[in-house]
Amino acid sequence: MNGQNVTFSDMLLPALVGGGIAGLLSGIPLVGCLCCLWLLLGGAVAVYMLRGKSPSMREALVVGIFTGFFAAFAGSIVDGLASLVSGQSTANSMAQAIETLRQMGYPQEKIQQAEQLMRFLGGKAGPLALVCGFFVRLIFGSIFTVVGALGAKSLMKPKVEG
Repeated sequence: MNGQNVTFSDMLLPALVGGGIAGLLSGIPLVGCLCCLWLLLGGAVAVYMLRGKSPSMREALVVGIFTGFFAAFAGSIVDGLASLVSGQSTANSMAQAIETLRQMGYPQEKIQQAEQLMRFLGGKAGPLALVCGFFVRLIFGSIFTVVGALGAKSLMKPKVEG
């Protein structure tokens, strides 16, 4: 055991910084295609910032989970802002996707179901997509930030007392 416990307040700033880095980089178009790498990096940065406290594996796991939450939050904000700036609404994207499916010869029954869903969602598609995207980011992002945090912890040299 390391002798000193890492408290929640000790974890907050590293998780915020690591999650911010991971979320911002994951949400940026084109750069975001490396989102798994950014999430691993975010978890590793959070644990690296705690190195003075010599966190245990359990504490690294917890800070990785917190980092995943902040990454999901930051990534969702960046994603929402990017869609506002680009002017590409979710309804527009869905209409384009349906038209592409129609041109590819997708079964008419499935296209009609997609159109019904689009009409049902109406203007709610944007906010709904952001909320769903947040939860998907939260689940999968936390997995990667935890792996990054645990990997960074396992690479840390033990603190020599004396």
